[in-house]
Amino acid sequence: MMWPGSTVKYGAEKTVPTYRMDWNPSITFEQRVDKLMSWITNETNPANLAFLYFEEPDELAHAYGPESPQVTEMIQKLDNVTGYLVGKLKSAGIYDDVNLIFLSDHGFQEVSQKNMINISEAVDTNFYDRYGTTPMLQIHPKKGTF
Repeated sequence: MMWPGSTVKYGAEKTVPTYRMDWNPSITFEQRVDKLMSWITNETNPANLAFLYFEEPDELAHAYGPESPQVTEMIQKLDNVTGYLVGKLKSAGIYDDVNLIFLSDHGFQEVSQKNMINISEAVDTNFYDRYGTTPMLQIHPKKGTF
């Protein structure tokens, strides 16, 4: 297991996964694939279920927008990493025995400036507390204001 929170103990026995790597975003995507391959090709105790996490293109899309050149470049990089993983599985002779499932936590949609609502222009800021910095944010009414 290789994602944020993967070192947390779970279950009634408070166990941890057999193989795990502390979350470290400075480890390259290819290094993550290599570590995963070492787990599933381990000769004495191969992993039979493994999770591999990539934080992109989510972080870039939040920062620059889903249609940004940064996101397009990252998608191309992730496509190459997927090819790298497939190549490693084929080299190990296990490609036909492995199920790959790709998941995402959400999608993105560009929002034009004309469709944005500036909440501070619509509601007096003395009436609420604001949390977050992206176009999606939370507001909580201040006690006694409504």
